[in-house]
Parts: sequence; C-alpha cells; structure tokens
Amino acid sequence: MENVTRRKEEQGIRYRFVARDADGKRRRGKVEAKSSREAKTALMERGLEPTRVRVRRQFNLSPRKVKQTELMHFTRQLAVFVRADIPILEGIEGLAASTEHKTMKATLIDVGDALRSGRTLSEAFGEHPDVFPAVYRGAVRASERTGNLDAALNRVAAYIERAVENKRKLASAFTYPIIVIVVAVLVVILLSVFVIPRFEGFFDELGGEMPLVTRILVGLMDFLASWGLLLGVGVIALMLSLSAVTRMNWGRSKLDALVIKLPLLGDLVKTAIVERFCFALGSMVEAAVTLPEALEIAGEGTGNTVFKRRINEARDQMMQGEGIAGPIAATGLFPVPAVQMMRAGERAGTLEDQLLTAAEFYGKELDFKLAKYTALVEPAIIVLAAVIVGFVAIALVSAIYGLIGATEL
Repeated sequence: MENVTRRKEEQGIRYRFVARDADGKRRRGKVEAKSSREAKTALMERGLEPTRVRVRRQFNLSPRKVKQTELMHFTRQLAVFVRADIPILEGIEGLAASTEHKTMKATLIDVGDALRSGRTLSEAFGEHPDVFPAVYRGAVRASERTGNLDAALNRVAAYIERAVENKRKLASAFTYPIIVIVVAVLVVILLSVFVIPRFEGFFDELGGEMPLVTRILVGLMDFLASWGLLLGVGVIALMLSLSAVTRMNWGRSKLDALVIKLPLLGDLVKTAIVERFCFALGSMVEAAVTLPEALEIAGEGTGNTVFKRRINEARDQMMQGEGIAGPIAATGLFPVPAVQMMRAGERAGTLEDQLLTAAEFYGKELDFKLAKYTALVEPAIIVLAAVIVGFVAIALVSAIYGLIGATEL
C-alpha cells in the first residue's frame, strides 16, 4: 500500500505541448512532469524546443481543476503575506508547499519559476488563464502600477466569494425541482417494472382485458424497453455535440444569448451578471484602475460573451467622450436603476461608491428573485410530480379493479 501511495505522489501533472524539432517541424504531444519547467526541460532533452506547455485536462475523479474556493483562499493568504511585507516569491513558494491540490501546486511552482526569471506577477499569472481568470489578472496588473497589491487581492477574493455564493444560490434554486422530478420518475419506473407486469400476466391467464390507463402505461414501458437504449445513446450524443459546439466561440455566443432570454432563468442570470459587473467595476475604480481598463476587466468577468461584446462597444464609445452611463444604457442589457446610479456617480464624482451600492442592491435583488422563483416553481413541480405518480397509481388501481372483475366472471 505504501508503494502505491509513493508511486501516486511521484506522478506529475500531464501537460500538452507544442514544440519544434531540429528540422523546424511542429510537434504536438503529451508529457508528464511536476511542473511546466520540468516539462520544458524534458522536451529539450529530447531535442525539442517547446513553444507552448499547458496542463492537460483530465476526465477522471481526481481533483484536477482548481475550484474557485481554492483560488479564493489562496488569494486571501497571498494578500496577508503582501501586507506583512513578505516577498512575493517567498509567499508563492510557501503557499505552493502548503497546498495539497496537485494542479494548484504545479501552477504555483510555475508562477515562482516565472518570477525568478524576471517576469511580473500578472505576467506569471497570465501563463495560467485556466486558473487565474481575466478579472484576477487585470486587477493584479493594475495594482502593479498603483502599488496596492494587497488591497487588489482582497477585492479579487471578495469578488470570487460573491461569484461562488451567487452560483451556489442559483444551483440550490434548481436542486429541489430536479430532486422531486427524479424521485417521481424513479417511483414510476419501479412500479411499472416490478408491479404492473404482474397484472398483465394475471389478465392473460384470466383472458380479460386490462383497463385503458393500464394499457397506455404498459405500452409506454414496452416502448422504452425496446427503444430506451437507442434514445439514451441519442441523448448522450446530443449532449456531447452541444458541449463540443459550446466550446467554439460562435457556439458559446449562441448559448449565452439563449440563456439570458430564457424565462425565469434568464432574469436570474442577468441579475447575477449585473451584480458581478457592478462590484468588479466599482472595485477596480476604487483601486485607481483607469476606467477603460476597468471596463474591460469587468466585462471579462461577466462570463457572458453577449455582455462582454456590448460592454466593449460601450468602452469604445466612452473613450470617444460619451461618458459611461449613456453607452452602458445603450447596450440594452442593464436595468434602469443601475444606469441611473452610474449617471449619478459620474455627475458627483463618486462612481465607485454608486457602483458598489448598485452591486449590493442587485445582490439583494437576486436573493429576492430566487425566493420568488422558488415560491413559483415548487408548487408547479409538486403538481407535476403528483400528476406523474397519480397516473401510475390510477393505472395500478384500475388494474386491481379490472382483475377483481375478471375473477368474478
């Protein structure tokens, strides 16, 4: 057992690489190492000149992707180190040694290597966009100019915390309906598979005819038994195709546009995005980041290509002297109160305060809408589940009475 554990610890991270060989030909492949520096060294020993080395995504149960909570804790710890005047490189190395997350450890080792080679912290983070999002890198880059890295890190940590909390709220709002529907379907399947077929056998023996409702249910189950596997494969193939399409830029744009137009869900998502945008932009402005750069960073942080594109258009208009509230209103994506707060902040010179106030307002608005959504959806889901289970119950009771009648005859 100890040998197995030791072998697992000795295994490194799997990287995908792009390199050129001695003839200048482009080569692609995979290599395993404890850090990207070791991966590059291994490639050079094979006579290859690496041009890109990235962590390979794994489809397994081991924790490969760095979760937002992990990034949030790292950011807060790094902010404490910076405030305590501990050198950045020393802080990064200490956090790399203390983390148990394999991918985060490898990432921080790479960041330390980049810092030793003379790169800035934002440039080192920029080599790992899958771990450090655009808002994160932008805030660090801006703080390197203003000299308030600890404040910027705390703001980014707060931003991540709010994003995680909003995501948790959205997920919890949809968890209950899904659980109810799944339970109802399982009840239907169990009754249809183990109970109803017995009545079918009894009716065959007695020469009677099953009631219509029972025949409908039996026919439905027979159809699923005959075509269920094919339907399941089709659904999986469709989901994989949609996943592949959404990885492409145009597919992601279509999906993002569809999501914000959906009833109920679209309103919730838009409210969460507006709250996230206002908080990110207010935090950047408060940290003395220039407004054009802050808009770009906040737009990246929305996580929605439609919002990002419209915000970039608003940024271009703002740089032509049109202010910020007007162009933001022209996007058609932001509610009137948010725009009014931005306009008031522009006039009074308190834009960051108004934006952070708007973020707080829309955070509460999101809570209210989630509660309202839950109040609307829960009764509907209960009724739907009752209809599904009730249909099976009626089919079962009808079969019992039909069986009693056939026995009396």
